[in-house]
Amino acid sequence: MSITLVALDEANRGALHTHLRESRSLDWTDARLEEFVDWRYFARQDADTLLAVTQGRCVAMIDSLVRDYGETGSRHRVRETAEWSCQPQYRAMGLGLQVLRRMMRRQEPILAVRGTDETQALLPRLGWTRLPDVVLLNANLDWSRRARDLASSLSGFFGVHGTDSRDFLAKLAVPTAADLETLASCASVFTPLLGVWEIEWFARAPHEAGEFFWVRLERQGRGVGIALARVYRARGQVRGKVIHAASADPAGLVPLLTGVVREFRRRSVARVAARASAPTTVTAYRACGFGASARTHPVFWWRGAGAFEAPKNTDLSYLRGDDSVRPFAGSED
Repeated sequence: MSITLVALDEANRGALHTHLRESRSLDWTDARLEEFVDWRYFARQDADTLLAVTQGRCVAMIDSLVRDYGETGSRHRVRETAEWSCQPQYRAMGLGLQVLRRMMRRQEPILAVRGTDETQALLPRLGWTRLPDVVLLNANLDWSRRARDLASSLSGFFGVHGTDSRDFLAKLAVPTAADLETLASCASVFTPLLGVWEIEWFARAPHEAGEFFWVRLERQGRGVGIALARVYRARGQVRGKVIHAASADPAGLVPLLTGVVREFRRRSVARVAARASAPTTVTAYRACGFGASARTHPVFWWRGAGAFEAPKNTDLSYLRGDDSVRPFAGSED
């Protein structure tokens, strides 16, 4: 029985559909699955999905996405791992490892976060470098304040006064390309950068992925910060996730996150999750009512064909691979 490794395309998308149904026990309609696959796998930029196919069936896959990371004024192209799965009967023959090794041949360095216990044990044996863990943050929103927050936010914006006497305004607004460039130029530690294509991509998200919204931080009418957040249902609750939050001025992080939390409350969100690795960002979340979990997410770095040196200081969020979008049962944090 021969197994071929092929890139995902229109000719083999049916094999991917079947693999997703089998590996995720999906009972979605064909139309629902088609819409999700169109968006999740075919509408992204710089994405790479590798399938292991035998007799027309996909029995293993690995997905990845290349994005820019900013660090002290420089940009670096980094590959982010996403979905990696293998049918149980093919694991003993090392097929899952085979598709991983194929991805490791790429030019770019690779960043992996979390993963199963088996993955966390495997990657160091393959030569991956362990980076500092990412802190998991959670907030249970205070429902006694909902009425007050709703009244103050019906206009769609939130005025917040900066701790250094400069006024910040956090409001619901889609970022501009100039906003994203400003944040990229101000990145002081190794951090993911939003692409302009993602503005439209998140706006087109199907129902299964949840609803995404943006909060833009302004000072004197100029964009100085951006947050991307998600609202979804899990375990019978309306939940929220801060996908990414960044400010060109560190003093703006708390006002920015305050605006995000108020919007979550307006949307009746019960619990919010976030992720950060920079101490200043963790401190800002704590100031907005988030608590740090005792559990952390491990981070691994593969140097790539270019032997790119592992970053020493990071500010990582849920903007990585498919961490921002986990619509399958049991896949949320």
